[in-house]
Amino acid sequence: MDLKNLILNELAKIVDPDLKKDIVSLGFVKDMLIDGRSVSFILELTTKNCPIKDKFKKDAEDLLLAIDGIDEVHVSLSAGSSHQVSSKYGGIRGLSGVKKIIAVSSCKGGVGKSTVAALLAKEISSRGFKVGIVDLDIFGPSLPTLFRKHERVSLSENREFIPHDVDGIKLMSFGFLVGDAPAVVRGPIATNYTKQLLTQTFWGELDYLIIDAPPGTGDIQLTMTQTVPLDGALVVTTSQILSLNDVIRGIKMFEKVNVPILGIIENMAYQLCCSCSAKNETFGQSNIEKIEDLCGVNVLAQWPLEKEWTKSLDLAIHKGLISSSVDSLMISLEKYKKRDSLIPRVSIENNAVILKWEGGEKDWKVTHRDLRFSCKCAHCVDELTGQNKIVLSDISEDIFPKKIDILGNYALAIQWNDGHSSGIYPYKRIQEIL
Repeated sequence: MDLKNLILNELAKIVDPDLKKDIVSLGFVKDMLIDGRSVSFILELTTKNCPIKDKFKKDAEDLLLAIDGIDEVHVSLSAGSSHQVSSKYGGIRGLSGVKKIIAVSSCKGGVGKSTVAALLAKEISSRGFKVGIVDLDIFGPSLPTLFRKHERVSLSENREFIPHDVDGIKLMSFGFLVGDAPAVVRGPIATNYTKQLLTQTFWGELDYLIIDAPPGTGDIQLTMTQTVPLDGALVVTTSQILSLNDVIRGIKMFEKVNVPILGIIENMAYQLCCSCSAKNETFGQSNIEKIEDLCGVNVLAQWPLEKEWTKSLDLAIHKGLISSSVDSLMISLEKYKKRDSLIPRVSIENNAVILKWEGGEKDWKVTHRDLRFSCKCAHCVDELTGQNKIVLSDISEDIFPKKIDILGNYALAIQWNDGHSSGIYPYKRIQEIL
């Protein structure tokens, strides 16, 4: 084996923990140069904020220096195409200079979504990125209050809204147009306002535009997804049962319009004791495992119920938590660039569903009955006790999937011939019943 192939074989021992593949097959190793006993190459990562980039570099150096005949290893780190302007917004008025658009969503109001969106935007901006936030809640805009900015926006010569700039973050909200007046408008007018806020605002050049979406799955949410091709959606919830049920609806809505779910933040999960800093769970025991089992989507973080955030977003509290949440969000964004290699091909064979995986992994085969019985939705499992409401004998021997939808790289949604269609079947759960 020649030296170059030997080097690549060693580097293939380094596996990306999120993409589950080695850095060679992922194409991270670029421009390798072998000069005598010296080796140099570029390790091109998906994002400059990769939290384990230094570990990747050290592992590569250690592995290659152990090869007989190599005395020097030079590894340069770089970020790939994530810094190139995306062309998919080029034809959309106002958005031609925007690289990525992320929606922060919740299907139930009062879960702290707007506060989460604002704090994430501030953290991303602090890393040197150009960031904007658009508040699409026509009936209850939050951005003016969160950033303590209530002046009306002005218009450019081209009749475009000029967003406010607060600490380097561009802000646009319906509240900057109507002030404190209530928005008494019908659905079609609200959807027109939504389009205007997105495309009639002069955003200029932005690395990230954060959409603070209104709660629900109605006209405004559909208008949002039809107006701009989102790079992904982050779902905010609490551990309350009512919020969890709505998470399912939100995930299904985004997947129906081909918007990848980047993850979930469980907000107001706990309170810190002011005396001893002990965690007191706000709504009882955390539902992280239940959320991931129900949806198949990763919970990126648990955020506390923090009264200081109601006073100011500038207080230096929970910085580490917010920073790690942004790290996880960035990783999820980059993971979806390679989503096609992380999802199975699904087919039906006699009385079973077959999942074929790329990379030689053994095919999964699960019977229709077993798959239908594994559903964890509220119709099949008691939400409070976790006990099954149905037994296997309740399910017909002739049960059959009428339609199977692939939800990102994490789950299936199935419509069964018995009329059941509310469940989500994560790959992790399917693997457990093989």
